[in-house]
Order: sequence, then structure tokens, then C-alpha cells
Amino acid sequence: MLKPERRKPVDLIVTAIILLVIVVVGVAIWATSPVRETTESVAGTSINPAPPATAAPAGVEVAWTAPATAVDVADGLVITSKGNTVAGHDPADGRVLWHYRRDIPLCGLVARSSFGFPTGGSDSYVVAAFRNSRGCGEVTALRARDGFRGPTRSSLADKSVTLSSDGDLVLSQGDTRLEAWRSDLVRTIEYGRVQAPVNPDSQPEWERGGRCTLLSSAINSGRLAVIERCPRDAGYRLSILAASGQDDDKPEPYSSTVITSGTNTPPPQIIAVASTGVSVFVPAGSTVGDTAPAVANFGMDGHRTTAATVEAPANVPAGNLPHTSGGLVMFWTGQATVVLDATTLAVKFQTPGATGTGVVMGTDLVLPTVGGFSVHDAATGAHRASIPFGANTNAATPVVLRAVGSSIVEQSGDTVTVLRPRPAPPQATAGPAQPSSVTSSAPDQ
Repeated sequence: MLKPERRKPVDLIVTAIILLVIVVVGVAIWATSPVRETTESVAGTSINPAPPATAAPAGVEVAWTAPATAVDVADGLVITSKGNTVAGHDPADGRVLWHYRRDIPLCGLVARSSFGFPTGGSDSYVVAAFRNSRGCGEVTALRARDGFRGPTRSSLADKSVTLSSDGDLVLSQGDTRLEAWRSDLVRTIEYGRVQAPVNPDSQPEWERGGRCTLLSSAINSGRLAVIERCPRDAGYRLSILAASGQDDDKPEPYSSTVITSGTNTPPPQIIAVASTGVSVFVPAGSTVGDTAPAVANFGMDGHRTTAATVEAPANVPAGNLPHTSGGLVMFWTGQATVVLDATTLAVKFQTPGATGTGVVMGTDLVLPTVGGFSVHDAATGAHRASIPFGANTNAATPVVLRAVGSSIVEQSGDTVTVLRPRPAPPQATAGPAQPSSVTSSAPDQ
């Protein structure tokens, strides 16, 4: 029979060292992990989303206000961002039902209700991008109704990005690179600056132009369009790419075309993408013969097909992102809101005096104006009514509208205001009949 092994002092020392190393490594991982500097509160119960409005309200009153640098709506909640926090609010009273907070700055968010949450079901989701040492590439998906955390990703990005979505893919665009992501936040395409590329020639269009600056972009129907300023080009370039391909780091271009005769004018801006082409706002003087600002459509081959003159200043205000609602795409020029058909990209009408993009409520299109809102026929643009709201006094800052149920969600500057329908005044009850000779009476003093 073998004698039992005896523990030697050196064995105990080695075991203690191994345990100590494990503890130290575990603490180090925890100390540097994003989870340590993340606080979140998931909603205990979800609210029942209000049914969509059948028409614009006749009047409005303030339900609540909150500071916000961005706003969207999903699953009947109002989603806001401020500082380093994303929050989901009850639209009735503004209560924060859930929040997600990091110790790094929040770059932006986008929420869409037509996109299934990757953990199952058909829940809406919110994608939030935060900035770390590699740029705004620290990304988290949150379930809109309760803030439940879903997929995350971390990748190279610019220090500021613009997030948008077509309800299928999410697009993140900075000034040197862009990416598109699926619902599970897996990348389907990257374009522009690539860190240590596996394939050195993976970005031929971007590299051929001399490392271009990306100015605006949009995604839809599996296609992605971007306006670029390339050092080797005489004018601004429109590149149209497949939004996904066999290799995410090797974009598949439909076309890449210089669309202006110079760069002395402000750059064109992408408004929308459809299956047949791209709609672009073109400032006056961009090409020979463009004596007035216009919305021009380009085919997938990059050739200009149609153009419609619109009202716009020499410089379109920054931050005026297009918005799609009810089959309409809206773009604010600084002097008017141009309304396009989301499928054909044809300009339907423009509304001078509007101060931002609007929202469709039933058959009504509600647009922000100085002094309130204007209500138009969503099909023809015919003016139907005006909704007074005295807080709207600034025509220089783009106003963003959303709708949640019958309420209007307005973002102006760094403030979001939720406006509920104002109750109709009570009907006066008929008093006792008066003699026909009595026409009026003086009030008691």
C-alpha cells in the first residue's frame, strides 16, 4: 500500500501564489471592465402603448419637459439622452421608468419600433453609442419597453458620430469612417479609415480619393449612400454602396461619382435612399446651371435624374437631420421643410416658415413653426389648421417632432417637451329664457 502524499511547505506557498494571482487578475478585470462603471435600472412593469393618433390635436398643453440632447420614441415610451445617460420616460408624466448610464460620454442614440429585439420577440430597441479612447464605438442595445440590456460591441470609431436606421440596419457615420450593424450589432459593412486592415486594398474608393472626409449619409433598402470630400477630386463625391456583403471590410460599390463642379459652395447633403436611387440637397451654385438650391435625385449609377427647386439659405443650418414618418421624408433647409415621398423620392411639396421636421398623425402632417404648429394634409400639403404654442419662438434651431399616441414630442435645443391634447372647453348650459326685449345686462359691481 502506497503511503499518502504529504504536503510540503513549498506546495502550500505555490498554491497561495496561484490563488493570489487569480484574485489579482479578477480584481483587475473587474476594475477595468465597463460593467464596473455602468449603472442601470430596468423597468419593473411596462406600460401599455397608446394607440396611434388618428388626427392632430386641436390644441395642446405641456405635460412635462426634461433636458435632452436627443429624443426618440419606441414602444410607447419617450427615449432621451443627456450627458452619459439614456432614459425611458412614461409619456404621460415624464417619470423615468428605466435608465442606462456609463462613465463615458454618450455620443448618440437611435430608436426604431419596426425592428425585432435580438433576444426574441418583436420588441423595439434603442442603440446607444458611447465614446471611449477609440472613439464613439462602445455600443449597447437596450430593449425600449424596459431598458433590458441586449447585445454590445466595441470597435474603432470617430470622436463624434451620427446614428440613423432604416428599421433594419443601424448606420453610424463619423468624418473618416462609417459602419452598419444588424440587430445583434454584428457589422455588415465598414467604409473609410480601417485600423490595421487585413486586406490592405479593402477600401479602394476611399483610398483612391486620398482618404476622404465623410460629410453625410443614409441607409435604406440594402443600400448606403454617402457624400464625401476627397482631396484629389474637383468637387463633392456621391458614393452608393451595398449595405452588406460577403466581407464587411470590403464594400461593394454601385457607383462613386463627383456630383458638383467645385467645393466653393457648402457640401450637398443626403436626404434619403430608396431602392431606385438617392435624394440629395444641392446648394445653389454647386454645378453649372444650379442657380437656386434644389433637391436632386440620382440613380444607382450616380447620374442625376431629376431636380426640384426649393427655398433655402446660402448655408443650411447644421444638425438638421432628415426624418421619415408615415411614408414621408422631411428635410428642413433653414427656410422651409421639404416633404418627399419615401418610396419614389419625388418632392411632394414644401412648407415655407416651418422650423424643423414634423410627424404624421393620421392623415395630418404636423410641422413646427414660430408660435406653434401648422397642420397640413399629408398627401397634398394643403394647410388645415394651426395649433398655437407660445414657447415656440426660435426659428434658428432645428426642431424635431415625434408622436406618442395623441401627444406631440418636441425637441428644441437641449429640451424635450411633451404636449398632450388640450381638453375641449366645457359647453355652456342654456339658462332660463329671457324676455325678448332684454338684450344684455351689466355685470354686478
